Amino acid sequence: MMKKKWIWGVLCLLLLGIGFWICRYLLLDWHGMKQWPEVLAAVGVVTVILSTLWDARIVSAAVPVGYLTGFCIGRLWFRYSIDPGGGRTSNYWKIWTAVFAVCLLVAVGGQIIERKCHGKKT
Repeated sequence: MMKKKWIWGVLCLLLLGIGFWICRYLLLDWHGMKQWPEVLAAVGVVTVILSTLWDARIVSAAVPVGYLTGFCIGRLWFRYSIDPGGGRTSNYWKIWTAVFAVCLLVAVGGQIIERKCHGKKT
């Protein structure tokens, strides 16, 4: 049982790592952000580790899904604007972060419901 839990966690980290590499390096021209993909990935790594320790598989799986879904939805709906200093800015990072956070929150809610239905401790 313990081994399965850690294999699941490593698989989720691997998928997050692949998604990070694609978003941060291969598709850098799409978004131009160098630091923000790393910040979100770091939050994802911590979330996967903690959820693996607590045996919260739904949350672990939501991390790479939310990361990539946020990236894709951000790409679809982002808009450029001009900041007060006259430079070009984008709302891409806000959309990416919001979708990632919503995915994690929905996963936490789903994990709580799953544990209540199956009688496991939360």
